[in-house]
Amino acid sequence: MRNFINSRTVDYRTTITFKASAPDEVTVVWYKDGQRAGEGEKFTVKDAKEAFTVQAKIIDESGNTLDSTGTELVKVKTDFFSRIIAFFRMIFRRLPVIEQ
Repeated sequence: MRNFINSRTVDYRTTITFKASAPDEVTVVWYKDGQRAGEGEKFTVKDAKEAFTVQAKIIDESGNTLDSTGTELVKVKTDFFSRIIAFFRMIFRRLPVIEQ
């Protein structure tokens, strides 16, 4: 499993999808802000409006962590102009989408 970027900054209301792969006999579990947030090879945060952290862990059937990525901090531009730009992008259906 590869590590994520330590931190990144995205535009207000960006949708970002994280990917991780694992063998069939184990599960990829996603954590957002330290809380379990989902399972599977992809995890999507839609319409980001505030900073968050994300991490993926490979968990076996017994619940043991076999591997994990580093924790990535995603900062979101929340200043006034970023919100105005996001508003117009939303009107024209052009909100940013990132796949990592």
